[in-house]
Amino acid sequence: MLRLVICLATSTLPALAGPGFFGPPTHVAEFKPSTFVDTVSNDTRVWIVTFYADWCGHCIHYAPVFKSIANRLQKEEDRLQFGAVNCAMWYEFCSTVDVHSYPSMRAYHTAKVNPMGTKGFDVQRSNYAEEQFVTWIQPLLPARTSKTTRQPQNPRKQLNKLLSNWTNLTKRSSSNGSNS
Repeated sequence: MLRLVICLATSTLPALAGPGFFGPPTHVAEFKPSTFVDTVSNDTRVWIVTFYADWCGHCIHYAPVFKSIANRLQKEEDRLQFGAVNCAMWYEFCSTVDVHSYPSMRAYHTAKVNPMGTKGFDVQRSNYAEEQFVTWIQPLLPARTSKTTRQPQNPRKQLNKLLSNWTNLTKRSSSNGSNS
């Protein structure tokens, strides 16, 4: 009986997920898995992405701080972008990129830190506060040039593999659901 209740509760999470915290007007792009892969992999700018669940109290509390950071650093948009993924809606994708706690912040394409492929690297929680984040991110941004020429190290191949894994996972989930 307990298994049935847990199954029913977790199977309804995507249906309960709301539209997200970062709709317009904001400088934070709200991603679904396909737009995350296409956008982050094809952009050489540094991306800071927060992974959250819209039912999570800590995430609800942190969302205005993240928006404020993105707004404050909007002048860096030629080198720095902000995004978000609602893991309540896209749980399988978040699991695929090893996000298991919320909120989690990841950095992609930084100049001085070698990111972990498609999974980026975790931003330490001590840098989540606005002032600490601004101080932390500045030295990680690429040098200002008239045109950004820095290319990430083979992210397209890694992101395509991630998307392929996620697509296969969702196909399996769909086929398992239709066999019931």
